[in-house]
Amino acid sequence: FMKSSGTVSQPKEHYQGRMKIRLGATMPKGYHRQILITVDERTTSGMDYGFEARLVDDLNSDMFWVLDDNKFVIQGIPKINRNTEIPLGFSMKNAGTMKIGIDALENVPEDHSIFIKELATGITYEISESIDFELELEAGDYFDKYALVFQPQVKSLEELALIEGVKIRMNNDSKQLEIHRLVDTNLETIEVYNFLGQRVGFWSPDNQHRYLELHFDKSAGVYIVKVNTQNGQLSKKVLVD
Repeated sequence: FMKSSGTVSQPKEHYQGRMKIRLGATMPKGYHRQILITVDERTTSGMDYGFEARLVDDLNSDMFWVLDDNKFVIQGIPKINRNTEIPLGFSMKNAGTMKIGIDALENVPEDHSIFIKELATGITYEISESIDFELELEAGDYFDKYALVFQPQVKSLEELALIEGVKIRMNNDSKQLEIHRLVDTNLETIEVYNFLGQRVGFWSPDNQHRYLELHFDKSAGVYIVKVNTQNGQLSKKVLVD
């Protein structure tokens, strides 16, 4: 019998399976900056020593993660879902155009789209390994104007019908009912009924987030999910297995 030293080492598979996003920016003079975001459950949304790396070779024009008003090239966060917003900063010595895209993705689910968001307007621009976004900036520092996000801007009901603008999905792996609001409406209540017509789930969302993960651990079977919004009701059958 040997007493543990108190330090628990993570298996190699733990590090190999972490989600990583390598974001790249090409500056007006051609220099390319790559910054990394990595998901690790040991981190927090704040500063975690050993998981972040500061920007030390600051250039005249540059891109960086913003954390506590400081510049970083590597940042660790505990998780990424569709509500996640990661502050993104830029510096420009002179006015010009910066081209931003995804350099590489590791262990990122295929259904995770990635966007640059203008915080003042809410407008989003999709980026990927094949889609770049050209950002035109005046000279200056931009610490609180942009973010990396994982859902597009909300659409009006004229742009997208209600039935298409509220996505309902049962995730049987995590035992969570997922509700994703893509349109400009408020969710009032979410109800779940079994095949006998008995209500077995009820939530009143606060509408602060557009993506909801609701714990729903019930016996296998077909259930009816009813989502009541300020603009009408939607219903969908989901299968719990």
